Amino acid sequence: MSQGIERLKNTTPTWEKKLGWEGMKAAFDGNFSLSWFNPFSGLQCKKMDQGVNTNDFEMIKEDVTEALTEQQY
Repeated sequence: MSQGIERLKNTTPTWEKKLGWEGMKAAFDGNFSLSWFNPFSGLQCKKMDQGVNTNDFEMIKEDVTEALTEQQY
């Protein structure tokens, strides 16, 4: 019997049910490590492009300030 997403999509699940430790390893993509407890493990941050125009941020700040001021009156 289909469950969850498969039932809503009217499809048959293609995954194989695994029990116990094998299921945990499949869910966390490999052998146990402390990274299982860290939601940021594997996260890769990229530096911002040097071509970012800071004037754009000032314009947005002014627009937000103006909108908030108008809401108060």
